[in-house]
Amino acid sequence: MSEDNKDVLRFAAEYAEKNVDLYDLLGVDALTSKDDIRRAWRKRSLKYHPDKAGDNFDPEKWELFERARDILADDNARATYDAAMKAKLLRKQEREAMDKERVAAALENDSLRSVLDKMLETCY
Repeated sequence: MSEDNKDVLRFAAEYAEKNVDLYDLLGVDALTSKDDIRRAWRKRSLKYHPDKAGDNFDPEKWELFERARDILADDNARATYDAAMKAKLLRKQEREAMDKERVAAALENDSLRSVLDKMLETCY
């Protein structure tokens, strides 16, 4: 594997970990072909190009567009990015489900506590 490919794979994992939506950045979806990725990159990144942006040139934004194109146009990097984003989404959904269970359990405990308090009041 070449150094460039290693870098692209590393950036794919890094952007997924940072929750950077590369598809949204380029205005495409997960089913978009490589050719359409490149076309979308050309359209979206034009205003950030060093020659077009002039004094407003933002090298970090330009680099992000370049890397998004490289990641989504490379099969291995795209698979790495997609898998990492999917895993992150699944972890989030699992946390939300656990939180809902905790809230439900807390509400149930509060209801039981309320019933017990009423029973104790009538006994004493």
